[in-house]
Amino acid sequence: MSKRAILTTRQKSIIRILTRMDGRPITVAVISEKLGVSTRTILREVPAIEKWMSDNDFNFERKPGVGMLVGEAPETLRFIEELLDADNLVPMYSRQERRKHILGELLFSDEPVKSLVFTSKYKISDGTLSEDLDVLDTWLRDYSVQIIRRPGLGIFVEGTELAIRQAISNAVLEFCDVERIPGLITQGTSDDEKMQSLSREPLLVFLTPQLLRFSIRILKETEARLNICYTDSGQIALIVRIALSIYRIRSGHSLTELNMDLDGLRGLSELPTAKLIAFEIEKQFDLEVNAKEKIYLAMHLSATRILSRGSSFSDPLQALNIRQVVMAMTSVAEQLTGIPFKSDSTLINDLVSHISMTEKQLELNLVSRVTYTEDLKRTYPEIYAAAETACEVLREWVQPRVIHDAEIGLIAMHFAASAERYQNSKQKVSVAVVCPTGIGSSRMLAATLTGAFHNLEVRKVISAFSIDTQALRENGIDLIISTTDLHIDFPYIVVEKVLKAQDKLLVSQEIDRIGKEKLQKRMQQGGRRSLPMNVDDIQRTSEIGTEIVEILNHFRVVRQPGADNIRHMMELAAAVFADGEEDVRRLADCFQEREKLGATYIPDMEICLFHGASDLVAHSRFGFLVLDTPLTTTETMIRGAVIMVVPASFKDSYRVEPAGRLSALLVEDERFLQALQRGDEAAGFNLAREALVKYFQHVIRQQ
Repeated sequence: MSKRAILTTRQKSIIRILTRMDGRPITVAVISEKLGVSTRTILREVPAIEKWMSDNDFNFERKPGVGMLVGEAPETLRFIEELLDADNLVPMYSRQERRKHILGELLFSDEPVKSLVFTSKYKISDGTLSEDLDVLDTWLRDYSVQIIRRPGLGIFVEGTELAIRQAISNAVLEFCDVERIPGLITQGTSDDEKMQSLSREPLLVFLTPQLLRFSIRILKETEARLNICYTDSGQIALIVRIALSIYRIRSGHSLTELNMDLDGLRGLSELPTAKLIAFEIEKQFDLEVNAKEKIYLAMHLSATRILSRGSSFSDPLQALNIRQVVMAMTSVAEQLTGIPFKSDSTLINDLVSHISMTEKQLELNLVSRVTYTEDLKRTYPEIYAAAETACEVLREWVQPRVIHDAEIGLIAMHFAASAERYQNSKQKVSVAVVCPTGIGSSRMLAATLTGAFHNLEVRKVISAFSIDTQALRENGIDLIISTTDLHIDFPYIVVEKVLKAQDKLLVSQEIDRIGKEKLQKRMQQGGRRSLPMNVDDIQRTSEIGTEIVEILNHFRVVRQPGADNIRHMMELAAAVFADGEEDVRRLADCFQEREKLGATYIPDMEICLFHGASDLVAHSRFGFLVLDTPLTTTETMIRGAVIMVVPASFKDSYRVEPAGRLSALLVEDERFLQALQRGDEAAGFNLAREALVKYFQHVIRQQ
């Protein structure tokens, strides 16, 4: 590389900072602060700078923990600056940077762009431009946007406003250096230069200091209003989408259609907050924000939100559906890997929480920023493959039925974490070897077992005539592996002296069975550490305990001969917990209002889930209505209904959770649903009590 070689604009800026330090070291963090980019961006440029310095015989040093420096005399440092000012040091972009800039210019242009503009600006041939446009067009088609090339007219993008916004926001989150936004939030928003640096890229033209300040303020107010805390990625996503919405509306590109279930979206709990944001936008920028824009904001608030501590789903049917999907996914992954995923309650709850957000994100075609998918594939190939297969279950449930690799990577991460927990908690199976024909053959069998099974520990080699089962239990022996049949009250298997394939399979199955039993016990027992609690924790725990006692004291399973129609069935269900004709009617109305938001029939279970909030009850109620003669229509057969009522005054969602826990039990333990459907109140009560006691123990451990 010659002394008049081409450097990118950013590389030139970094070198200028280094030369002006007069040989003193400077850290990457300070350089990133000066240029308004992330440290990771600076580090990406360092190898090219180092090579340029080396090729030109300049002394460039990197000192870990100290910084970087150019160790040259003052006159040489001035010469380097002269090189940087040379005419042929023009802005230069990597292929990825060039494509990102072209994408930004096309997405924000209201008019076709002549190809000459791009070939001249980026010093590329028509063939290179055509290749770039092909790559960008393939990427854009995932968002129902395409690049149109018309000779004589120019190049432009075509798609609905919703699709174009999705493409812009996803491109920003996937391709741009936006990691410094959280720093602007925590450090305040007074530095216009740092903020202005974001909008210098074509894809980030909408992130002006004014829109950034407004979006950051709204983000903080939203967190306080919804009692939640966003992750860094959640903060970035919301700021980008709020600012983009304002920019597009100001540019005359308001949403005119959403192509979504508007009735369902109008029931979002975030809609009131979205309307407040819209009001602030109208007041601040003198704009009109239409109803579809408000629903669009609510969808993004809902899709990005993180449930606060102790919160639960506002819709028990949604929670039940998601838990069914998760249980099916973990079952598939468990079959493929042999790891007891279904027994890991942490995994189940994490996936339920994650997929509740994923459902909305997939509807909006929102991208998940995951940079470690390839690392997961390399480190956990079997688990990633299992997660990929398990996602077929999710694909059948969500609309549209498209799940990107990034989303599969996030789900695989949860499975990998569960596998690590399993391996960490998985103790070796302790065995005693019994071989009556001689000590030599016993030792040989013990050595073979130890070599063949890493999770097996031979603790004793004993004679068949000296087995003391009590002593074995006291010594923690889990299994006897014997070469002869035994007649004892202790777990044992019989194998050949020289292990054959079927013997190894038998040993492997027993090890797996014992390992799962140990893990199940460990998970049920949970941690025993005593953690400090404050008054709020005590209050919360007490209120949850009260709701559990109330649910169990009023647990009901009621049989009825049949129902004429859904409304009649709702009235029968309401009569379980309401007294008097008027109260029954009011509670049935409550069930019917919920039905308007979406059918509450669960086909796999052939039951309905009647639930709602009412001032007719002072505490949560849970029951089941059995129909001796199922209510049938042309498409459904309804054998009964779950009845779940919570007080209308319950604003804190943690007090709703005990009742929700029982709706989850319908999926997790088929015995519960079977007991309810056959009208066995005692069996249903016992299972409900067991589940709620475990849940309460979990709440206490959480505190």
